[in-house]
Amino acid sequence: MLQGHLFCASGSVSGRTRVGACGASLDIRSGDMSSASDCRAKPVVQAARRRRAVSVSAPSRRCPGYDQNFPPTIMLPKPLHNVKAGPDCTFPDVRGDVTKSTGKRQVTPAGRKERKVPNAAVDATDRALRVRIREYLLDNIISARWPAGRKLPTEAELGRQFNASRMTISNVMRELQNEGFLVRGRGRGSFVGEPRAHHTKLYLTDVKDEILARGNRYSIRILALEKRFAGVMERSLLSLDDERHVFYMRAIHCENERPVQLETRYVNPKMFSDFDKMDFEAHTPFWYLMHKYPFPDSHHLIRAIMPDREEAEILCLDENTCCLCVERTTSYSGKVVNNVKIIGRSDIFYLEGDSSVF
Repeated sequence: MLQGHLFCASGSVSGRTRVGACGASLDIRSGDMSSASDCRAKPVVQAARRRRAVSVSAPSRRCPGYDQNFPPTIMLPKPLHNVKAGPDCTFPDVRGDVTKSTGKRQVTPAGRKERKVPNAAVDATDRALRVRIREYLLDNIISARWPAGRKLPTEAELGRQFNASRMTISNVMRELQNEGFLVRGRGRGSFVGEPRAHHTKLYLTDVKDEILARGNRYSIRILALEKRFAGVMERSLLSLDDERHVFYMRAIHCENERPVQLETRYVNPKMFSDFDKMDFEAHTPFWYLMHKYPFPDSHHLIRAIMPDREEAEILCLDENTCCLCVERTTSYSGKVVNNVKIIGRSDIFYLEGDSSVF
């Protein structure tokens, strides 16, 4: 609320209009002063509105009862803008404006540009463009059209080719660099990376399922199944510290009564305490272990070997016949579950897998 104060020798009047002894009146709300006499206070009030605080002692000396020890002073605040409030009146809002598309207010600090609302269509178009650029670069690298060490087109050239921004090209190049396909250097450009190792995924299936899938009969012969003392070799295979015993199993997997695999398995009793009580006529050891630990960590060693005399007799092979040997150590939560060595006939036993570059 606007307030003004007029002090005269004769006193003051509180309210909208304050009147002095000289007959001059001041409208507190509008800041205008009128006089019934020839008082020159009105120009002074107008000057006071510009200076916020001004002394009108000189013109007021003509007022009767003037006392020079108490000159009248007018204190006025900053005048308001001439804004009329009405039903169609709008005031500026520092918090931002209401968007037409979403109806939500975008909060923007004073003096900053309004934050842009994300556009799903623009994002989808940008992702599709990045996929196109990535596939173009990978196709040339993997197909060896661009050999290792070859310099790639610059970001500006790729931007003109795909009508893409330099930031989009840079993001794609950075992804390929992190994956090892590219080598980038400041001021030197981008180059095709050197070939890397291959990561192979092996598909290890149950031998019983393989035989039944071929339409043949499966059978198993248990040669040994016991809980034995853990020697140096067994403790090393299973990474045992304080366990004194292990489960030992040796079995032959047959197809139409013909031996195809010889299995030698050591099992950690702490991880599978009732392994020796399983019905292996109904299911194989592989099936029981996979159902108890469905997602284990495994380490494989695959090699071609010449079987010794005992192994050749069990598999009904000549001693000069090559066999495929798979040694697998399975662990779960950092603890070794079992170690198995499988020797199979090379004319029947095979492994299948997929390779990918990493």
